[in-house]
Amino acid sequence: MNLQAVYTIGELARLTGLSRFRALGLLKAAGIPVEHQGRSVVVYLSDIQEHSPKLWNSMVALRETRPIR
Repeated sequence: MNLQAVYTIGELARLTGLSRFRALGLLKAAGIPVEHQGRSVVVYLSDIQEHSPKLWNSMVALRETRPIR
């Protein structure tokens, strides 16, 4: 699995196994800024790394255990 620089909330939700609403709530609770781009809500990977080291570490661990597509 490759990490992307920017994720939509839907992509992040699928990656983490959460619903879109739960993923968005998790980001907001952690103080991670999200941006509205048209109809999409996106989050930058650098913001996840800076504001939520636990989520960042989980994403890195997922990258190491899942095959690259």
